[in-house]
Amino acid sequence: MRTFSSELLSPAEPLPRINTFTSPVGVINAPQPTPSDTIDAVSLTFRRPSQGELPLPLDCTHLRAGELLIASVDGEIDMATAPRFVHHVEELLAERRVAVIADLTEVSFLGAAGVVGLLTLTAAAQAADVPFCVVTGQRAVLRPLQVTAVDRVVVVHATFERAHAWLNGQA
Repeated sequence: MRTFSSELLSPAEPLPRINTFTSPVGVINAPQPTPSDTIDAVSLTFRRPSQGELPLPLDCTHLRAGELLIASVDGEIDMATAPRFVHHVEELLAERRVAVIADLTEVSFLGAAGVVGLLTLTAAAQAADVPFCVVTGQRAVLRPLQVTAVDRVVVVHATFERAHAWLNGQA
């Protein structure tokens, strides 16, 4: 690797503008972007959503197993997506089934709005007299619930087996 010192370069001699990336297939040399360059991948990744467009994907699905409803969520639950998550589970609670389980095993982020959403759903389930619990082993979900002590209000289980035992009064 070549190094430069300010003593060796004259003011008229520009610094080389090369970035070196090491990849599994070898070393890649690419020109360093100038301030006027745009990088499409970055602008696409961090592009703000237009009005009416959902900013982050959040897949909400549900499965009926007899009188039990399992609401599965995949993605990030944050300020932008929490209302959709809460609405989805509230619709399931309105069906007045025996129980509703929120499967958050595929949730990669739980923000403050998601924590509040779980409190809202717990209160709605109590008002509807429908048992409600969360199943997850994800640290990204468990840690915010623990830090805020919401895990003392919202029933959380690490596995479906434990949630099923809880529903049957065995836990």
